[in-house]
Amino acid sequence: MESSAFRNLREKAPRDRHEAVAIANARATDLGSLVAAGTAEALGEACARLGVEQSEEDADLSDEEDDEYHGDDDGTEDSEGSEKTDPE
Repeated sequence: MESSAFRNLREKAPRDRHEAVAIANARATDLGSLVAAGTAEALGEACARLGVEQSEEDADLSDEEDDEYHGDDDGTEDSEGSEKTDPE
């Protein structure tokens, strides 16, 4: 016959494991957030030291000329400025 102390210990062990996994996941998430924040801060500091303005737009538009976007490197054009002709 199983003693109540042993049964309580056996029932408590899975809860402890789940709790330990939850704590480890929370720590990993917090660490990931800290790394992302630290990377963004370091990038901002590096840009400031180099005298470069940090902008999301600069990273997205590589073929920029006179503030006009001419399409991707693969030869496709931006449909915003092109006129569509009706075949009829």
